[in-house]
Amino acid sequence: RIVLAVNANDILYRAVKTGRYERAARSQATLSPAMDIQVASNFERILFEALGRDDAALRALYAGFAQSGGFEIPPAALARLREDFDAVSVSDADTEKAMQAVYGDVGYVACPHTAVALEALWTVDPPLDARPVVSLATAHPAKFPETVARITGVHPPLPAKCADLFSRSESLAPLPADGEAVKAYIRARSRAWS
Repeated sequence: RIVLAVNANDILYRAVKTGRYERAARSQATLSPAMDIQVASNFERILFEALGRDDAALRALYAGFAQSGGFEIPPAALARLREDFDAVSVSDADTEKAMQAVYGDVGYVACPHTAVALEALWTVDPPLDARPVVSLATAHPAKFPETVARITGVHPPLPAKCADLFSRSESLAPLPADGEAVKAYIRARSRAWS
């Protein structure tokens, strides 16, 4: 089971719990800013699968979304979504609590986004019990130094490979607006194609 962990900007939570995918009036600033969204960009892919790969149905739903800001997920697709996904919305207060708990319990300094995921795993209903659980740390805590220090008392240092990040010279590579030129540039510089 995949637990969708979200902050107060909870369009995915509301979609899974109510069956209505609807944009909020505005996004809210939270401790986990990468999650401060009104539209979940990857949900369309998941919904496509839940709709039995029916691209016409998906297009119709998103056309309605563009006009009205929301749509009802068809019951059969919602049932399919709920087979694999659950969702938890985590407040800033609970994010702070999770950061403190994981640091106090095991000495791990979590970024706010990771703390949202941990809190969701700890509070999802029905509980995950003794099943093995994987939570992905999405950012280094040094990316949020003031927040992490205020909540845990730890001033996270930049990783060694980034220690000189702010003193490095900036590098730009102007490219033509051409997909093939961009691919060629990436291939020439990527270890994956070496």
